[in-house]
Amino acid sequence: EETVDVLQPDAAALREKQPVLLAWSDAIEAASATVAGALGVAKRPAPAGGEEDAARAAPKPRRQAPPPAPTTLEDMRELVRSGEVDRLTASVLKDWLKSQGIVATGKKADLVERIRAVA
Repeated sequence: EETVDVLQPDAAALREKQPVLLAWSDAIEAASATVAGALGVAKRPAPAGGEEDAARAAPKPRRQAPPPAPTTLEDMRELVRSGEVDRLTASVLKDWLKSQGIVATGKKADLVERIRAVA
């Protein structure tokens, strides 16, 4: 007895429908080309490697380093006058406040406010 493999496609049916499928495929391709042309949709050309690529790939410059930690009241006054006290880290501000015997708890804005009041 012969067994029919039902997993294989029906070749005869596909051959009958081939002209219809090809016509449908051609119609879809023509319609998509027409729509793409009307909308101005097109692939961009690949960028030519040059100075722009090198500039784009160059690392961004890092921020300036914060000013050195002040050790005296005069150093801190200079930083307050120049406005650079805001660039100091919270830990530096806390250390300076502790060295001056001032409460060093709270947010950075509170620490800066205390330093401005003292300096």
